[in-house]
Amino acid sequence: MNGFEIYINNKKVCTASIGDDGVLSSILTLAKRSHKKVDGVERKLPKEELYIEVGAYMTKSNSQSEHVKWLNQELNLGDLIQIKIIDTQEPDTPTERRPENPKDIEVKERAYYEKLKKKFES
Repeated sequence: MNGFEIYINNKKVCTASIGDDGVLSSILTLAKRSHKKVDGVERKLPKEELYIEVGAYMTKSNSQSEHVKWLNQELNLGDLIQIKIIDTQEPDTPTERRPENPKDIEVKERAYYEKLKKKFES
């Protein structure tokens, strides 16, 4: 199985991989927010965020999909992040597993449809 070995400051923090059907991702995020209010609404988000996430979306043989996560870690300026692309049969156990719920997908799709309908039909 192809996968990633993730190193932070030369220390291996996780090994993640997927089987034959899925998407593996590693995301570095730096977010800065200069406004406390947006459209008059107080923001409840941190002013600045810096973190790495490693996760996947996988479909099992029974067609049940799930989201899995191996890493969600805050970072500091100056941290060295390395991602090694590997072939492994022994990934780390994910720290989080969340089966995909078809009803949740339908609710989100309906909300998105209603939002677009309002935008283009009003």
